[in-house]
Amino acid sequence: MNPEVKMPLMILISVITFGIFLVIFLTVRHERRRREALKEMAMRRGFSFLPRAEPDSIPATKRFSLFSIGRQRRVRSLMHKDEEDVRTSILDYHYTTGGGKSQQTHTQTVFLFESARLGLPAFSLRPETVFHKIGQVFGYQDIDFPDDPDFSKKWLLRGGEEDRIRRLFNPEVRTAFKAAERMAVEGDGEALLLYRPEKRVAPEKLFGTCETYRSLCRVFIQRSAYL
Repeated sequence: MNPEVKMPLMILISVITFGIFLVIFLTVRHERRRREALKEMAMRRGFSFLPRAEPDSIPATKRFSLFSIGRQRRVRSLMHKDEEDVRTSILDYHYTTGGGKSQQTHTQTVFLFESARLGLPAFSLRPETVFHKIGQVFGYQDIDFPDDPDFSKKWLLRGGEEDRIRRLFNPEVRTAFKAAERMAVEGDGEALLLYRPEKRVAPEKLFGTCETYRSLCRVFIQRSAYL
């Protein structure tokens, strides 16, 4: 190879290599700082903390579709606390889909509430998109409420026990979600899962978000008594 060509090529390779290592270094440092911040806040709030765990170590997760998607499923920064009649778990959950150039890693902060006072039919609730509306034309399920078009327009509600789900989502429950942020919710039996797909909650906002989601859990607990 011509030396005049070889030298710029070596410089380019060196710059690319340095850039890759820099990205890796910054990512690792960011993750370490996040983990340390979450651990400090967990201890301050009376939560237990594990930096790593297997999804199967949390039995309730087996109920939910989120934990059956993709591969290389990982739980990071797992926190637990038993308080009154509710067990709260908070975790960063990662999984991978696709392969090659289309491979993607999906990460979200997940809030799991478990209570013997919850008696939920299996359901999923998530923001309704234009693709869902198109799917409904071809029979894709969406449980709508003719007397509440605002809720029905905003949310896609699905599940096998439609009668019980309709009873669960009475006007009080639907009202609680009208002003709620865009999130995914899954319920089944004594467990309730809430998260924003592809979003991790910043450490300083974690427990404010937890209290918001806990208030929704309380709404479901109150309603479960009438199912």
